[in-house]
Amino acid sequence: MRKHDGSISAVARASRSVFEGVPALISKWFALLLLCASGSALAQTPGAASLNEPFYPWMGNGGYDVQDYDVALSFGENLNTLRGSVTIAAVATQDLSVFNLDFGGPTVTGVNVGGLEAKALHEDPELTITPANPIRRGQTFRVRVEYSGRPGSRVSAPGINATSWNWWLGSQLVVLAEPNRLLDWMPANDHPSDKATFTLRLTAPKALTAAAGGTLTAQADNGDGTRTSIFRLNTLTTTYGVFFALSDHVLETNEPVGKVQIRHYLSPKTSGLMRQAAGQSGDMIRFFEPRLGAYPFTEFGVLTHTIEAAYGLETQTLVAIPANWSGANATLEDTLEVVAHELVHQWFGMQVTLRDYRDIWIHEGFATYLGWLYTAQASNSFSLEEQIRISYPAGVNGRWTRSYTKTEFLEYLRLYYSNYILLGRDVQPAITLLFGMSMPAPMRETILNAGKTGLPITEFAALLEKLQFTRLNLRYNDLVAFSVLAGASWTPLKDDRFIAPGRVSSGDLIFNGGVYRRGATAVYALREQIGEAAFWALLREFLAKYKFGNASLQDFIDLTRTRVGADAATLLQKWLFDERIPDLPSLGLYAKDYIWGADFK
Repeated sequence: MRKHDGSISAVARASRSVFEGVPALISKWFALLLLCASGSALAQTPGAASLNEPFYPWMGNGGYDVQDYDVALSFGENLNTLRGSVTIAAVATQDLSVFNLDFGGPTVTGVNVGGLEAKALHEDPELTITPANPIRRGQTFRVRVEYSGRPGSRVSAPGINATSWNWWLGSQLVVLAEPNRLLDWMPANDHPSDKATFTLRLTAPKALTAAAGGTLTAQADNGDGTRTSIFRLNTLTTTYGVFFALSDHVLETNEPVGKVQIRHYLSPKTSGLMRQAAGQSGDMIRFFEPRLGAYPFTEFGVLTHTIEAAYGLETQTLVAIPANWSGANATLEDTLEVVAHELVHQWFGMQVTLRDYRDIWIHEGFATYLGWLYTAQASNSFSLEEQIRISYPAGVNGRWTRSYTKTEFLEYLRLYYSNYILLGRDVQPAITLLFGMSMPAPMRETILNAGKTGLPITEFAALLEKLQFTRLNLRYNDLVAFSVLAGASWTPLKDDRFIAPGRVSSGDLIFNGGVYRRGATAVYALREQIGEAAFWALLREFLAKYKFGNASLQDFIDLTRTRVGADAATLLQKWLFDERIPDLPSLGLYAKDYIWGADFK
């Protein structure tokens, strides 16, 4: 307020000099008019209520840059409610009369800015704050918000959970925030472009183990059946990288890797395979450090959970993975790959974070490729090239697609459908689902005539065996629909699109197979073209250039052009943006061979 008073005094002095000799009453009145005009310029500069994120339009706010969050949470008996306070230190990037925080369902009970009570309007997902005194550009200010109630938010969009708050009647709470669910339980500038440091103060029943990213700096028994655990993320962190859990996890430590502390919080239901894979995380760090540069933080670990979400999440320094990854059919390769994938995200995702979700390839393309690479060298039964071969047909067709040789497909039908039959009316739709319009009309008529009164799948297979084709490219959801026609019960993928990473747009599922698998194949193709040494040098330079900041897909292409050359940048551009996947001659993969349907002679 003092700085603002100085500017008012200057205006007043100027007013007196201009109106010297005018009657005092008129002079004072005119000076007051100028003072009001001076103040109104600032009053008209509210911060933006959104950063215009193309996928999640409510995300983020303008006018300030958060430096630090200090969060204190205590939990209701069943872990489904909380009482919280957040103190935010921020720097104004413009004059601010009003600013916003992203915030969901809990009820706001108090807001102050700079120690003075502030006006607040809370309409999920926005908390609009009017400070008692306007904030000047460049000024550091502190906001404190107190709140209580049930976490959650009404906002939703493709690819995100309804809520981050996964709880079971007092026995387990696991909070997963990607891509933008921090707002469910704390007010924040909830956008990956505004990184900050975090302190989490968690007060919970002593019977539960508190786990969170960062360093456990203190624990205290409160004498009332609760314990407060304090965790510090002392390195700039993107908001979705903040994570905590309360459960019956058991803390286990492994030998450090240099200065990196290895600690895991493992559910008692953690599978043996997952324990083994987590136990190899030190070896993974030693594998990646010479290639990517030093591990960027001082801790790493795996937290295993039993919530229904069947995905791993790369929260900063402590990744969250289901306790029995891949279920009854899990293999060691499955579990090694997911731990390696989430570990790589500490470089591609946490150290360097996307600018907005159009740049998701920066996270998932590299994590997928490097996860495959580690698993391939750690297991004789896992092939990086085989993963690319599996992915390639989907890249050609833009949908999850499996390519079968004629022999493989006939064996598949006879093995899984030997007891099923197509009704007469379903033979034509079945042919179309499997072959589209690629089957010549005479062949189609032969099968239709044979199946007028119904067609057992074994007889259908015998008819197909007589046809002249060598390969069938079959979209997954078409196979599911065929199975339903035959009387089997299969569940289709909710979204089976396989979108080129650079073409993902608003309304798409950003976490689609194209971002992961086509994105990984793009990385493979780049490494093939520029060679081993140049490839790793490029990755290290990229990670160093944008360390603890944000970068876009285009930033990586531009650096490739500068450091490696225009040919490599053009190659990446095709792999990331062309609607149909390019050929990959080094593996004998050509798009023309994998178009949906069969290669009838």
